[in-house]
Amino acid sequence: MTFILGVIAVFVALLSASTSGAATSDCHLKGDWRQTTAGQSSVWHISSDGQATESGLGAAHGTATLSGDVLTIQSFPSDPTFDGIYKWTLGPDCQGSGTLTFTNAPRAGQTLPSTVTGPPPTASMVLLRFVGYANDTRVAPPLVGRWQLGVVRIHGMASVSGKTSGSFTITFNASHGQGATLTGTIIGGVVDGTKVTMRFRVVQAHPKCTAGTIATLTAVSSSTKLSNGQSADSVILSGWPNLPDCATFVMGWTNQDEQATTPTRGGPGGGEWASVTVTPQ
Repeated sequence: MTFILGVIAVFVALLSASTSGAATSDCHLKGDWRQTTAGQSSVWHISSDGQATESGLGAAHGTATLSGDVLTIQSFPSDPTFDGIYKWTLGPDCQGSGTLTFTNAPRAGQTLPSTVTGPPPTASMVLLRFVGYANDTRVAPPLVGRWQLGVVRIHGMASVSGKTSGSFTITFNASHGQGATLTGTIIGGVVDGTKVTMRFRVVQAHPKCTAGTIATLTAVSSSTKLSNGQSADSVILSGWPNLPDCATFVMGWTNQDEQATTPTRGGPGGGEWASVTVTPQ
């Protein structure tokens, strides 16, 4: 594992989610919506302002709205006799059923059954649990001194939503010189797919790093494989406002193979490992 700024090289994070309490997922208007009406399918491409264009069938244009769980598209194909209004009631997976109602003669008032499948829902909450380990036994890049050798562990958990909470602890058992500990409480977060960026406040730390200091913890769950076959998951502590006081804790952890660790291979059972799971609730 790499401690950015070459301050300590160690450890890694395992994030596996737990569940507690109920939360919902939200459909969002922007994206591609595939509809099927009377056995005929097309895709509506909808922008965030509700402008909609259709690929297939009548190559229509229109306007779309999403009110609660009801998606409505007012459709204007090239042939105005097929003008109409789609209306679907969506489920939690952003798939729904409804009707197409024609608005112009000679079909005015005629309705056809219709279904739609939209972009995946955006989670209103994710739950994380993370633990990790790294064992640095030799001075090799990015390490610069023996004082960085030792074992580092982290454990903690967080729920990230409109109201974010959580905590974590880092311990560094140094082989040479002074070790380090830090306890942080998570006070805010942003979810972007399987990347979760959280702000945390230092509760207590040794050495230095004043209680109350606020910095950033970023956890990424990735399906991409590294050259060693391990996942490209990562955990990064960054954004320290008062370097060098908190420099010991400018850290980053991955599943990369590292010459500084024993064993040198990365991943579970290796000298450095990270596993991050981001679970929508």
